[in-house]
Amino acid sequence: AITELFERAGYRVVPSQANFVLVETLDEDALVTRLERFGVSVRPGSALGVPGTVRVSVPSETGHRMLADALCQQRDPLPAIERA
Repeated sequence: AITELFERAGYRVVPSQANFVLVETLDEDALVTRLERFGVSVRPGSALGVPGTVRVSVPSETGHRMLADALCQQRDPLPAIERA
């Protein structure tokens, strides 16, 4: 699932019943840029009134693979919110 991909990459995901998830990050712009580069549909949380997050639409099977590539094939991971 999409939540598990982000959690394995070190991000915290806000629980949701919607067709998108909010991912917490210390570098919102960099995460948006990277995911968009891989073709993942995202919106910066700051544009939605939730700074420090990125809204990621739940992708199709193809989109899921693109998301996995974006999260797993990076050489320098972006800072995620540390878990308490």
